[in-house]
Amino acid sequence: TDEDSRRSPTSSSPGRAKNPSVSSAAEPSSTSSVATPSHVTVLGGTTGGAVFVWLLGTYASQLTALYLAVAAAGFFINVAQSTMSALAASFYPTIGRATGVAWMMGIGRFGGILGAMIGGTLLGMKLTFAQLFTIVAAWALIASLAVFAKGIYYAWPSSRDARPA
Repeated sequence: TDEDSRRSPTSSSPGRAKNPSVSSAAEPSSTSSVATPSHVTVLGGTTGGAVFVWLLGTYASQLTALYLAVAAAGFFINVAQSTMSALAASFYPTIGRATGVAWMMGIGRFGGILGAMIGGTLLGMKLTFAQLFTIVAAWALIASLAVFAKGIYYAWPSSRDARPA
């Protein structure tokens, strides 16, 4: 049904039979959730990144704390970004996986350009160091909440999963 195809990230298009020989180990089964290790890793990376980016602005005057916050923020954000491709791949059927992940990466590049423009605008507003990094951390927290919401949405059992086999 339409509800089943909306809930299942790997379901094929309506009226088209899924070819079992085209599946992959990265595809979750119809009865599993999408809260995969990739999902948990991206969630932890975005949340950790948000916390440590906020700490960058909070402890800017303490050199040792600043070094630690920069290292931790870089670590967590790198973890989230490098795992995002694996997470995105789990939401597409094998036949369209490369295209879906490529679109995700392309939109991410656009976000990098837009982020630099917004950063320049924020610097032009003469914000304090703490205010600037609080705004950046808020966007990382929004990304974390989006990943969490997507995981909850896809982990919720659909009516198809409730039926006996």
